Amino acid sequence: MIREAIERLIADIAPLTEAEAEAVAQEIMEGQATPAQIGAFLSLLRVRGELVDHLVGFVRAMRRAMVPFPRPAG
Repeated sequence: MIREAIERLIADIAPLTEAEAEAVAQEIMEGQATPAQIGAFLSLLRVRGELVDHLVGFVRAMRRAMVPFPRPAG
């Protein structure tokens, strides 16, 4: 998905949807994207402008990947 997202951002056809942003974030967090892909994606996103849909998609992916940890009482 990150490759397709990069291509769409380069072509500047239409902004990424919330679901597409979520899929890209999931790929990144699962270690499927290379550092070069991540850098290109984030740079292009910054140039094109981040949208609320992008942030919501990223947050959903991060929340799904959260792992609870024990904490002391109080």
